[in-house]
Amino acid sequence: MALQGMGGGRENVTLISQEAYMQKWEYVIVAEKTVESDRGPLTVYAINGKPIEPWTNDLPRVANFLGEQGWELAAAHPIHAANSAILIFKRPKS
Repeated sequence: MALQGMGGGRENVTLISQEAYMQKWEYVIVAEKTVESDRGPLTVYAINGKPIEPWTNDLPRVANFLGEQGWELAAAHPIHAANSAILIFKRPKS
């Protein structure tokens, strides 16, 4: 693209899309829900809709598992009416 320069001459300028510099992200959604069981309240987790049964009542284990894979917690949204929460993790897209 040719642009008029300050000195009155023509300069060739290559414009680089802003998109080329924007960080791209991927996301994982963790659903946390507390349910009543015969042993009392039980918190269960699902990652992208898939239950992870062995990790009930163990949010630090879930967070550390994801952290070891490069995920970081980006947001947490409590859902009081459903006694649950949505946790959103992100990492740079490769």
